[in-house]
Amino acid sequence: MRTVMLCFALMAGWAFGQDAPAQNPPEKAVRTIRDVQPGMSRDHVLSGLSELYEWSRIDADPAYQTEGAGYWGLYPKYDPKRLTKLESGTISFWEGKVRYVTIDLYPSMTGEAPRFAERLFRLLYDRADPPTSPTKLQKLVNVRYATLPVELHNERFDEVEELTVFFTVGGQDFRIRVKRRQGEPDRVDIEQQISGATTNQK
Repeated sequence: MRTVMLCFALMAGWAFGQDAPAQNPPEKAVRTIRDVQPGMSRDHVLSGLSELYEWSRIDADPAYQTEGAGYWGLYPKYDPKRLTKLESGTISFWEGKVRYVTIDLYPSMTGEAPRFAERLFRLLYDRADPPTSPTKLQKLVNVRYATLPVELHNERFDEVEELTVFFTVGGQDFRIRVKRRQGEPDRVDIEQQISGATTNQK
């Protein structure tokens, strides 16, 4: 009888162990923006970054807010003793979890750089397609889509280096070319390439 009771006790314990809910593993420690991964909880991320970063919500305008969403900017706290410079960036949260992380790879530029970027944006945007069934947010930000096949060249001729990006959008060919020559300032051009045109004139 004792043997039978012992078997029942063991079986009950095994069944209880099988039915117990699985424990979620602890989230990876977060210290810098590079540690943040999609799926992490917002509280865990912001708490981990609080030692080295300041943050602020940058979608405070109700027009840019959607239910369950949050968009935060992160900026390294000033520390003259820090040997390496921390990167800034933004984190998008959805329903309390990290949706995606954007890291600033280069400081903001002024002067001719914004004009160049705007020219490139207009070139792509004017040839891109709007979504077939746009959401409220897509309408708000005027979304368009384009998939670009890209070809990259890195050519060197004596003291000259050319970095060229070839791409096609809307059935038209373009290139961005950076030209470097020793002793001269770098230059960059956006060009459209038209090939196959006939030269016969009537």
